[in-house]
Amino acid sequence: ADISSGTRQYKSPPTPAPISEVKLVWNVVILGLAFCLLFLSYSACSNLTTVFFPQTGGYALALVSATIALTCPFSVVVMKRVGIRATFFLAALLISAYVLLMLFSVRSGPGPTGDSMLFTSSVLAGLALSVLWAGQTSWLDRCSSTPARRKVMSSIFYGIFYWNGILGSLLSGILFSTGGDQQLVLMCMFGLALVSAVLMLFLRQVKSSRKFALADVMAEEQPGRAPTFSVKEVFQNLWMNCR
Repeated sequence: ADISSGTRQYKSPPTPAPISEVKLVWNVVILGLAFCLLFLSYSACSNLTTVFFPQTGGYALALVSATIALTCPFSVVVMKRVGIRATFFLAALLISAYVLLMLFSVRSGPGPTGDSMLFTSSVLAGLALSVLWAGQTSWLDRCSSTPARRKVMSSIFYGIFYWNGILGSLLSGILFSTGGDQQLVLMCMFGLALVSAVLMLFLRQVKSSRKFALADVMAEEQPGRAPTFSVKEVFQNLWMNCR
């Protein structure tokens, strides 16, 4: 505070310099790579769950979905408490723990111990997935200054992310065709999940200054028109689409 003139004049803290567009794109590229590796690991293990565990695999997959449904409404609270970057990192560690517990369950074999580890891993995976998708949406919003940029960022992210299905199927096929056993496949997936967690640490914090609403998006789709919405119109359009 400056009190030389007899009055207190408080200076606001300096505003951080805005991140360049190149660095924002790089942020989205890193997130896409991290999600690609993370879901490569998760999807491969999820697809093989009923193969590794014919009796209990279906219940384990149902438990993952149930956990997502129950915890997803609280994902925003988690992100506000710990931050989006920290949420990404912790979620990647949970997926790593999911794969590791599945590996231990395979080693343990059928029985109460193996089943308990399998179901525990399903809960961890559900907790991770519920915050990952909510955080991904918020992160792309922060890296976008306009609705048009949001579309570009989404195309970059998903263009990288969807390689997980291709690479995951190829990697699993190569490992099994070359004589790799179940434990080798799970150890490889565990390593990929850890690499994804490391990539999350390279994300740069973004303080978004943009605030655009649905009306802004619609205005961009139809230039020169200022859209207005009412509750009645929304339900009328919803009813017409349902019909």
